[in-house]
Amino acid sequence: MARYELMRDALGREKQRAERLHGFFTEHRILVLNIMGSPGSGKTTLIEKVIEKLKDDVTISVIEGDLATTVDSERIEKTGADVFQINTGGICHLSP
Repeated sequence: MARYELMRDALGREKQRAERLHGFFTEHRILVLNIMGSPGSGKTTLIEKVIEKLKDDVTISVIEGDLATTVDSERIEKTGADVFQINTGGICHLSP
């Protein structure tokens, strides 16, 4: 088995971005939630229910990531929340 030792943090840039974003969100008092799960696990239903409970008290926006479709963002849009759709074209995650 070949083994390689990395002499630098492989996630260094991602950590820097995360720290910068965390600072921005904290400064502007923005709560950010990252909801992940397997297909069909209830993520969109959970988001719909949370929006329904909170929409009269806070402004809610959703960034919806999907491989190719807009099905979930169309459902969320019906709740009245702002929705921003990102189709990743095959990549299973969003990166800042």
